[in-house]
Amino acid sequence: MEIVVLGVWRSSKANLSNLSRDGEWLTDFDFQLAAVALGVNIFVFDTIYTNAWVMYTPETAAKNVFDRQPPFPNRPTCLILSTLDHYNPVYDV
Repeated sequence: MEIVVLGVWRSSKANLSNLSRDGEWLTDFDFQLAAVALGVNIFVFDTIYTNAWVMYTPETAAKNVFDRQPPFPNRPTCLILSTLDHYNPVYDV
């Protein structure tokens, strides 16, 4: 898969290899791309800025604060807790 953003070309393989290094983070774009490429919903709970769920889905082009309770739309869903130093999976809400 190749990604073109604002005239900048990069391969997803190169992008993923960068994420394996310490200090590299997923961006909003990376979460959105993953949601679209995998056909899933990704919800990240931001404990730093908004203290709310940030939603990435195939239907959204940008992040939206998610403020309603489950159930989520009928597709696979990934829940992630964002802290200052790393991401953790969420097993129960």
